[in-house]
Amino acid sequence: MTEVPLNPAKRLLSYLSPSDPLLPADLIIGFGHFDQRIPARCVRLYQDGFAPRILFTGGVGSGSGDFQVPEAHVFLEIALRLGVPREHLLIESKSTNTTENIQFSLALLGAQEPPLPFNRVILVANPYRMRRVGLTFKKNAPDAQFLHAPPLTNLETEQALFRMQHLDLYPLLTGEVARLHQYGEAGYFDPISLPTDIEAISADFKVRFPER
Repeated sequence: MTEVPLNPAKRLLSYLSPSDPLLPADLIIGFGHFDQRIPARCVRLYQDGFAPRILFTGGVGSGSGDFQVPEAHVFLEIALRLGVPREHLLIESKSTNTTENIQFSLALLGAQEPPLPFNRVILVANPYRMRRVGLTFKKNAPDAQFLHAPPLTNLETEQALFRMQHLDLYPLLTGEVARLHQYGEAGYFDPISLPTDIEAISADFKVRFPER
């Protein structure tokens, strides 16, 4: 596995994984991934009283790891084992990317009788995807307030998590920076300007640790 000086990598991960002070919300949305800390984080927030419901979103996609069934189904089983009543859980299991995660989830909320509110939503995703998830949610639900709430982590923990899936973290981080440019230009969310040091770190890492 690749090794780099820790401070630049920590800065890159920190930028990609914003975390907001938590407030009471209508809903917690957990975004599918092989990272099983995501449902655990959602359940803890629910148990701490931050929202009355959890929605898990995710089918089988590039981030599913070893899952043989939709990510939302795996997360549902974890939440049930941790004591969340089934009636407080919603699942959306057809989506295969972040835009679909959000669009299909919003459609599911609107299809409930009566439709479920989402004036303020807590978003929980794998840390390195967190900024992109927030930007995509803002594009698709511009009138809703959202809070980033990734699992609490550090660089070493993330390295170990991805190493278990035989993945290098650093190329994933640079790929995520590229997506912030590409997806903004493509209209998946509003274009953003990245900090100068993030651009420089990403460019350096991309040369030294290309995606394989």
